[in-house]
Amino acid sequence: MRRMVTALLLLAALAGAVDTLSVSIGPIACIQKDGLARLLARFDLSALSESSYVYYAQIVVPCDIAETTAIETRRLTTPWSRENVRWDYPWRKRGGDFDTTSTALFVYIAGRHKSLAMDVTQHVRDWLRLGHGHNYGLLFKDGMTREVGFRRFQGLSEVLAKARLRVVYRAASVQVHDEDGAAQSPSVRSPH
Repeated sequence: MRRMVTALLLLAALAGAVDTLSVSIGPIACIQKDGLARLLARFDLSALSESSYVYYAQIVVPCDIAETTAIETRRLTTPWSRENVRWDYPWRKRGGDFDTTSTALFVYIAGRHKSLAMDVTQHVRDWLRLGHGHNYGLLFKDGMTREVGFRRFQGLSEVLAKARLRVVYRAASVQVHDEDGAAQSPSVRSPH
């Protein structure tokens, strides 16, 4: 995985201006039903222009969970707030409204991995394509079983609270003109 990220960064650097955004996780909520749980989390991507090109996006968090687990992420499609979210509210479908066509899966092997690193590039690209008003966050659920959530999630919400979303992207090109209207530079990067 590291080699792939390094290769992507090198290609992006060769292609032109590359920026990196690193944001901490926003609100985290847990919804439960019959001993099963799903975690919800949001990331503030307002610093990214909707016309930016995302090369790679990854959730990274140091982790030392005692058991092997698979974590599946889905892009949420309905707004929610940590104060009043439940298994059956505010969703149209119990357990959360999420994109069923796009998923990211990471398998954490206890004793082998020192951190979780989940590729969420497609989720971030979808948020930018749909517009910032549609960034309702991610749903995290058990990816190893057909169960609707985690049976044992203790510790995972604390781990997720330390997460950062790292995005490698190219800012939208902006034409800069001098007083006479002549273009000064073909591309100016926005500061981040």
